[in-house]
Amino acid sequence: MKKEPYRFKARDFYQLLEKQKYRCPVSGRELTPENCMAAHKIPLRNGGEHCLENIYLVTDAVTHIKRHLADSELLELCSDIRQTLGGRRAKALSPIHRKR
Repeated sequence: MKKEPYRFKARDFYQLLEKQKYRCPVSGRELTPENCMAAHKIPLRNGGEHCLENIYLVTDAVTHIKRHLADSELLELCSDIRQTLGGRRAKALSPIHRKR
């Protein structure tokens, strides 16, 4: 008997919001139903499964990145970006970009 594919439902979305205490696990920013989306912790292209255990809610900005990168790849990219922009310039980011 073939297993029915998992379907992410509204109740799953709201349960995850509560479980994550309305915080993005990647950026630490506050989550609202209007500013977040579901993403795979381990991207499907990296062997991740489409199941509730592999899904978390992240901000819209993180969604674009998490679609293709695993957490370790994201950290490496952020490190490269910070190094390329330079310490002084990176520290000069406006508070709106760092808001948590």
